[in-house]
Amino acid sequence: STSQRWSATRVQVVDVYGAASLAPPGASGVRASAGTGDIASMSGAASSLDRALGVAEFDALAVVAAVDSNVTILFELDPPSGIAGILHVVYVDACPHGLIKTEDGYSCAACTIGHFANTTAGACQPCVAGSYADVAGLLGCKTPTTGFVAEGPRATSQRACPAGSVASADASQCVPCASGTFTASAAATQCESPPAGSIAVGPGASLTSPCAAGTTPSAAA
Repeated sequence: STSQRWSATRVQVVDVYGAASLAPPGASGVRASAGTGDIASMSGAASSLDRALGVAEFDALAVVAAVDSNVTILFELDPPSGIAGILHVVYVDACPHGLIKTEDGYSCAACTIGHFANTTAGACQPCVAGSYADVAGLLGCKTPTTGFVAEGPRATSQRACPAGSVASADASQCVPCASGTFTASAAATQCESPPAGSIAVGPGASLTSPCAAGTTPSAAA
């Protein structure tokens, strides 16, 4: 999973103490800390402080917080001086398309195989029978190739129906050929009638047999 964060390579905090004349003698920098909102962690280099202009500058400041939320960062003089800090509102992005918010609410992750990302519901959901997901992070489950099936919910692959059977209409299972029909190869699209003078003994026949001497297919079947 990937943590959602707000980040900036450079952040300037202007007018940190109102005016240059109010600059506390001991102030050497400005520190950033979590203000309001669901913040998991913060990181960033210490600031530099231009005492004459009252401007502090941070490098690579980052906030890991709840996905799709507004949070605030509190900027205060360091060391503390009794002057009220400045609150700065930032927005932590929603999950990128195709990723779902994790249970802790701070990260985004791809749905596992056998599932797809339902972005409307904001959750991973299992593939239904007749569909499958063989890789993580799909936005929709795949439909099996003709002659193949995906069995059961949460299918992670498709498989070819063996000789003597064909895929059901919803591609959820292999169905044996009816008596009197056959398929000689896997992944067949339909069951076939035997050649003239032959029979297919079934159900589930994968080959044909010649009729006995003096008989016809209908009599032999």
